[in-house]
Amino acid sequence: MFETQIIHTEHKDVIHDVAYDYYGQRMATCSSDQYVKVWDQNEQGVWSVTSSWKSHSGSVWRLSWAHPEFGQVLATSSFDRTVSVWEETVGEKTNPAMPPLKRWVRRTNLVDSRTSVTDVKFAPKSQGLMLAACSADGVIRIYEAPDIMNLSQWTLSHEISVKIPLSCLTWNPSMFRLHPAMIAAGSDDSSQSTGGKVFIFEYSENARRWAKTETINSITEPVHDIAFAPNVGRSYHILAVASKDVQIFNLKPILDPTANSRLEIQPAAQFGDHYCTVWRVTWNITGTMLASTGDDGCVRMWKMNYLKNWRCAAVLKAENSESAPETSVTASLKSSIEYVLRVQRGPCPENSWRILRRYNDFASLNKCLQISGIDLSFPGKKLIGNMRPDFVAERLNALQEYINQVLMNPILASSLPTKKFIDPDSYSTPFHDLALQYASMSLRTEGVYTLGQSLGPIGWRLRKHYFKVVHKPQGNKHSPGHSTTKHHLIKSSSQSHGKQHTTQVCVTTSTEKDYNSSTRDHSGRDDLILSWTEFGPDRYIDEKDIHTVLKNFGGVAHPYIVPIEHIASNDTGALVIRKFYKQGSLKDVLCSASPCNPFLSKYGSPKGRTPLPLKDLALYARQILEAIRFLHSKGMACGHVHCGNVIVVDGIAKLMDVENFIFGVPSFYRPFFVQHSKINTCEAIDVYGFGHLLYEMCMGYPLQDSYARQISDCPDSLKSLLESILSKDACKSSLPTLDQLTTHPFFSEYAGHFNELYATTIAVQKPHLKFSTSAKEQLKLAVQKTENRVRDEQRSVKNQKRLVRVQEMMTSEEEKKKIKQKAKHEQKQAKLRAQNSLQLNNGPPMTGPSGMAATVHLSSSTGGIVKSDSANSITSPQEALMSPPPHATDSGGSTSPQPPPSAPPIPGPPSSLPLFPVPADSGASGGASASGKLAKSISGDESTTGNRSALLQSICNFNKSGLKKISPTDEGGK
Repeated sequence: MFETQIIHTEHKDVIHDVAYDYYGQRMATCSSDQYVKVWDQNEQGVWSVTSSWKSHSGSVWRLSWAHPEFGQVLATSSFDRTVSVWEETVGEKTNPAMPPLKRWVRRTNLVDSRTSVTDVKFAPKSQGLMLAACSADGVIRIYEAPDIMNLSQWTLSHEISVKIPLSCLTWNPSMFRLHPAMIAAGSDDSSQSTGGKVFIFEYSENARRWAKTETINSITEPVHDIAFAPNVGRSYHILAVASKDVQIFNLKPILDPTANSRLEIQPAAQFGDHYCTVWRVTWNITGTMLASTGDDGCVRMWKMNYLKNWRCAAVLKAENSESAPETSVTASLKSSIEYVLRVQRGPCPENSWRILRRYNDFASLNKCLQISGIDLSFPGKKLIGNMRPDFVAERLNALQEYINQVLMNPILASSLPTKKFIDPDSYSTPFHDLALQYASMSLRTEGVYTLGQSLGPIGWRLRKHYFKVVHKPQGNKHSPGHSTTKHHLIKSSSQSHGKQHTTQVCVTTSTEKDYNSSTRDHSGRDDLILSWTEFGPDRYIDEKDIHTVLKNFGGVAHPYIVPIEHIASNDTGALVIRKFYKQGSLKDVLCSASPCNPFLSKYGSPKGRTPLPLKDLALYARQILEAIRFLHSKGMACGHVHCGNVIVVDGIAKLMDVENFIFGVPSFYRPFFVQHSKINTCEAIDVYGFGHLLYEMCMGYPLQDSYARQISDCPDSLKSLLESILSKDACKSSLPTLDQLTTHPFFSEYAGHFNELYATTIAVQKPHLKFSTSAKEQLKLAVQKTENRVRDEQRSVKNQKRLVRVQEMMTSEEEKKKIKQKAKHEQKQAKLRAQNSLQLNNGPPMTGPSGMAATVHLSSSTGGIVKSDSANSITSPQEALMSPPPHATDSGGSTSPQPPPSAPPIPGPPSSLPLFPVPADSGASGGASASGKLAKSISGDESTTGNRSALLQSICNFNKSGLKKISPTDEGGK
């Protein structure tokens, strides 16, 4: 039985790695808070922090312990592109009653990597004091300490280059002397879906270099961790890989020197029990048991039996509960219910996946979304009887309704907790940490600004982050590292928007009130805000030209566009510095919200929505329209027109974030306009966004659909303007142009003097935006490619809608066919019942071979037996519903088929009444054949009744299947 214990690490951000020393008595943790903590375990098994220090200027990804023969040595790798080697020193014992003072000292800092160092591992003791590190630039660097007594001296002995970024590596700890040194490395590069992601390298003693011997091509998913099993006697190696699943491979050396490969790779096992991304794999000291952990919050133990079959030996699940910090270990999850979510992104069914979630996962999501203030119908927790099938079915429906409510709300659906809940693989990256690092390094090279505190998740984009920034004081010389520490660079947790804001409040002494009240820094300048944005899928400007384009665009000047203080970029994204406006955006004004509050709390359920007066609405709309026209006149589109990108200052509306088109990020209204194939140009997209802007300024709340079904509560001229953009007919046909909008009667009615005002304004502040010739060509090409991508996506959506309609039509045709067949069957049944009803009322009952009367159950719309309209009629009303006559049964209860009825006889000489053929009654004739029996004609009512009965019997018992089908060619023949 395993025992689990929750340890409160007091790290202020996400923990990336945990490593035990050789004996398992010490533990080290590293985090995005840039700190490393060392833990010791006492005799009672309680872990406590013995050392904690800030190790890097960026997130610390991995750490590794050296063999204790070399002392207490740690190695750490970080996003700041460095590897640090730390050694624990023991001071002199000043007080006999106290333990000696211990502290960790940085012995060296290895700075050879050009990008983030993603993993670091010490070599096995048999290789000496060697260190291997891999980085995102696709290079494995191997360092060696010539003198183990002097850890400040390390030499770069080897470099192994791989074409794709690397995420993890492992040394082969085999102690067999004939096995050469071996390293395996994995890549988490998701941009390439083909080719292997695991590489095996061996060291050649003769050539004295490392060479790649094998690539595991079967692994195409991103690899997050990799580990060789300790080898204490096997002739082959075992390698575990953490990717989408847990995979185990046997690597058998090939001794034939003429063979093309050095290793025979055999898949040993693959487990998808985590049903999510697997992040870590590690072996025990004998290499007989493997542990893995993933996003499901479980640690799963895998063990190989004597038949070399791997199986799950145990599952450890730690519940985060204050009252019960310990949890038991079970061998399976049979005592809990897991729900499978099938998720599809976009119109294509191929882009779908499934994830496994438990009720606690839903509860955690609901807790994160409560900051929005939106009332969601989340089912409550039940402790007793929660495994009953009826309760599970009821909870399943309730959770389905809950997740539908979340995903149908655009604010909740775009939040980071929701994204991570439904797509953990794509949103597990620490976006905020990356933005912090890139922004810090960019400002450090400029030397003009100092990065301040993070403003938290105040925007809707997950890959756009905001920071306070100030000018550096004049005359003070600070190193980049010192300046960062001087101004207390604060960052928030990147795991969820709700937690991020809470963490920020806990760790910083500045508050929103302090930030808003301090509108100027010490030098008298306005407060500035920095936004870091990652490039999006529509960035079509070449990397070598984007710096020129941004430099030209940084000088934009227009009375209705917010000016840019500073703009810079790298190969990942760009930062923009602007003046901070304490009143917030136009959306903040409409929602009466503070700009520094989290996005979910600001717009999820605002306390009050205030529409604008018509004159202000017309003036602001006209000003924004002129800003958009100015951009299009310079060959550039906006593509991001909404209330969140509008600032109102002294009665003047100004458009901001217009550089988003250059960054290639998706538009806020993209899910809407891809549904309408006529909105396929950049101008039409800006007109469509302008329509949504008008609607929100008029109504006070945003339009939650791709078109307006009904527009009311506004003047006729404004209604006409909105319908020309947002009505269903307008979206299906074509939208007005920007020039046509400026001449709409609404603006002449409520903003009649705008043209004179605008002419006066541009005479004082002349608009300016000048691009170089190459920049113009790049912008023109970007516009074309953006429009082509929109059209392609619109065609995909249209084809998917057509496919859905065809499926619905096929389904409806099948339903119609079933209904038609059912009606035909009921009509046939009605005819048979009508015939039986007449027989029951007018003739003798049918008897079986035993002489017993056959019972016929009748039902009709009148509830009784329906008689004929006249004594001479053999028809019955159509409303009567009849049952077919039952088969006669013998005494033994078996079904006995009746003989086929005889053919109608040749008509005899006419008489007063016709003759009717009737089938022979087997009970009366003693089993004689019915083919030659005829009933005599009798006069009066009895004769009429008997004849009618005989005719009905003949009709009911006539066998149509006995008739022979005659083709036209047989008519004159036989």
